[in-house]
Amino acid sequence: MTTYTLIHQAGQLLLSTNLGSWIIGTGSPRSFSELPTLELDGVSLNMAPSFAGLNATNLTALVGVPVTGLLGIDVLKRFDIEFDLPSSQIMLSSNPVAWKGTVVPLQTYQGLPILDADIGGQNARAFLETGAKLSYWQDASLVNYPATGAFEDFYPGIGLFQVDTYRVPVEIGGRNFEIRLGVPTTQVLSMLRMTGVTAILGNEIFQNHKIGFQPRQNRIQFL
Repeated sequence: MTTYTLIHQAGQLLLSTNLGSWIIGTGSPRSFSELPTLELDGVSLNMAPSFAGLNATNLTALVGVPVTGLLGIDVLKRFDIEFDLPSSQIMLSSNPVAWKGTVVPLQTYQGLPILDADIGGQNARAFLETGAKLSYWQDASLVNYPATGAFEDFYPGIGLFQVDTYRVPVEIGGRNFEIRLGVPTTQVLSMLRMTGVTAILGNEIFQNHKIGFQPRQNRIQFL
């Protein structure tokens, strides 16, 4: 297991080394980097320079902080990963880790993690997307919760857009959160309907919790 610096900046979770900083994106199928190779916990990784029209330069412009690239699920699935944002640390292990936390099973859609959550008292299947600074919920009752203003977001293939947001109670694996949720745009709504998923849970749940992500075992753990 190797420990790296974990930064939360401009709404993004960044794995930082002396060589650069990479957005951690469990909802992205592919990784990219301006460095052609990257070594994590002794594993040498060949990195593409771009994916879906994004590279380090235009991603930096979109998020507003310098980034060297993005770590997608193709890289992340090779490790057990401990997110410890309160301590500004992220630990990657190429070997399985025997955590003894509260287990939340994961499903996948084309390799991307999905979990079951209770959102506003309703059962929901949600993508777990650490690269999303805002969460979304496809439900008409969302507008009945306390409003938290407009929010500018972006998605690859969609670009920049603005949505209204609301603060909603969410329960995952017995842990309770109050999460800011956006009303999905037409494009985001189409993506959710196509996959049979009703929500996207972003990195807000990582901000005050230590969480183990074990994609090879299809689970996360609250540690």
